[in-house]
Formats: sequence, C-alpha cells, structure tokens
Amino acid sequence: MEVADGLVAKPEDGTWTKVFAALTTAWSERRKVRIRYKKEDGSASERVVWPLFIEPTPAAHSLYLIAYDEKKRAPRNYRIDRISSIVVLDERFSPPLGSSLRKLLGHAWGIWTSDHPVEVVLRFTPRVAARVVATTWHESQKVRELAGGGVEMRFVIAEPTEIRPWILGWGKECEVMVPADLRDSIAAELEDAAAAYDKRSAARSMAG
Repeated sequence: MEVADGLVAKPEDGTWTKVFAALTTAWSERRKVRIRYKKEDGSASERVVWPLFIEPTPAAHSLYLIAYDEKKRAPRNYRIDRISSIVVLDERFSPPLGSSLRKLLGHAWGIWTSDHPVEVVLRFTPRVAARVVATTWHESQKVRELAGGGVEMRFVIAEPTEIRPWILGWGKECEVMVPADLRDSIAAELEDAAAAYDKRSAARSMAG
C-alpha cells in the first residue's frame, strides 16, 4: 500500500504504465518478454527474461521485476522504471524449480540478493532502543541489551549497501560495528554531511 501511494503521487509516466501492463500480462500468462533495460551508469542492453515475481519496495516507492535471465541463466532483479521498452513474446516458460519468492530473496534487506550474505552489527543508544526493538526489521535479527539501556542488533543480509539509508536515518543514535567497510562508508557519509553544514554555516556568518 505504501508503494501504491507513492506511485500515485508521481507524475504520470506513459512508458512505465505500458511496461507494467505488459509485465503483468506476461507474468499471468507465463510468457517470455524482451526488455531494454537502462543501468545506473546510463548504458542500456536488451535481454530476454521470464517474469517470475513483481515485488514492491516501500523504501524506494518502486516496483521490481524478479525474472529469470536467459543469457545469465539465473534470476535477476530489474527496477521497472528502468525498463524503457518491452515486447511480450509468444514463447511460454515454466518457472525454474525452487523459484519461490522467499528462496530468491533469501537474506535480502529489501530486494537485493547475493550468494554471500554478510553479518551486520549495529548499536543503538538508549534514546531509541525501545523503538528499535518494537519492530521486527528482518527475519534474521537478534537483539542484545547493553549496559546503560542501549541495544545491539545483528542481521545477516545479502547486501549491506541496501541497508545504508536505513542506518543513516537513525543519525547519531546508531553506530555500525560490523562490517568494517560499511562502518567506514557510513562514517564518511556523516563526515561529508557535517562538512556541508559547516560550510553553509560559515557562509551565513560571513554574509552577516
């Protein structure tokens, strides 16, 4: 419902509507599709895929296509708003054995998957501890109370990059303990943000 509300609020996109309509048809009829997909770096490629699932992601207010890629011979995730064109093919498919949504997403925090899940350890201050433990954020989570009222939370997730926005949303109330590269990237992000605020504050002082 959150994803639907977010999509309704966006400007109307004729291409997205056509792509989504074609995908739902192909998914329901188990027909292969040829898509043109734009990557984050701006490059694009065509591929033939088998639509297995259409999965909403509340954090990004987006929809993802989980499909079997014939060329890669493996399931892949595609953000639907990056599919610029689609052709529904006459050829039908049978879903690969064991292609359940739970199995495909595995340890995913949201939609990203990986064959090498990573343990993430976070520590939260007493100020937000009650709010943190009141919600089950991930099926792998384990919570340990700390002296002083804080809590430590452990997850095993597919791709730590996907959890970064959630961690940053807690600000100074959350500290990454493990893995080291995630801790370093979060620290760098917060340092850059602080530097940006300091620069603006200095500019206002000089103007005054």
